[in-house]
Amino acid sequence: MTTLTLNWDPEKVLGFKHGLFNISAMQIRGRSFTGENIANLNPISGTEADRSTRLWELWYQQGFWDDKFTVRIGKLALDQEFNISDYAALFMNSSFGWSMISSLDTYSGGVAYPLAAPGIRFAFQPNENWTNLFAITNDNPNDVSFCNPSGPFTCDPQSKHLSGTRFNFTTGVFIINELQYHLNQLIQL
Repeated sequence: MTTLTLNWDPEKVLGFKHGLFNISAMQIRGRSFTGENIANLNPISGTEADRSTRLWELWYQQGFWDDKFTVRIGKLALDQEFNISDYAALFMNSSFGWSMISSLDTYSGGVAYPLAAPGIRFAFQPNENWTNLFAITNDNPNDVSFCNPSGPFTCDPQSKHLSGTRFNFTTGVFIINELQYHLNQLIQL
């Protein structure tokens, strides 16, 4: 997988302080080892996905009160902030990212890699230890029927819109709220 991300701070051109524009795309290659060889519910790797070149995320974020409160709107992948551990990036196994229960109980595996959906996300971080995240997105990023990719009637929810340029507003709403407590702050080198 190759990912290309462009972040732009609009302050110098438009004068918006604490703003950030993000666009990212990915090119996924290879085969799904789990899907083709094991057919289990939890993929071996968190990077397994259908081969494609796709738009992933496209959003604008605006911060308020020295970025203690931020609002992000656009095409979002919730697994970038929700339902993850700070230490998950150290591992490739998909168990350390968006949880299996979240993937199995939502359309297309949820609003998570490699799919994103139109939505809005609010984050409030009053101090370094606490963060409250709240998001409302479309519940079905690829507009597919609910199915179990590993069940007796196999389906491929990612294959319907491989380009990632479909902005689906026609199904339902997915609402998530998460209160995070950061016990030990990671030291970034």
